[in-house]
Amino acid sequence: MGIVLFYLKKTIGYDTEEEANMMKPYLEGKRAALVTEASHLKRASIFFEQAGINTIPAPASRSAISQLYFIA
Repeated sequence: MGIVLFYLKKTIGYDTEEEANMMKPYLEGKRAALVTEASHLKRASIFFEQAGINTIPAPASRSAISQLYFIA
């Protein structure tokens, strides 16, 4: 289907808004699965959308994963 998947490890930002802005050069205009703890997903999605990144929410349990960004 022409979908390329790869992940970028969590950036070193001070907060979610800063992390979204740091990812902008890599993800702007792309669809990206935002994988993070379910309770944090809505807030994180807002910052990524403001940075021009089209997110696909992907909730994860706290123990399963901290945060990854998948690009499709």
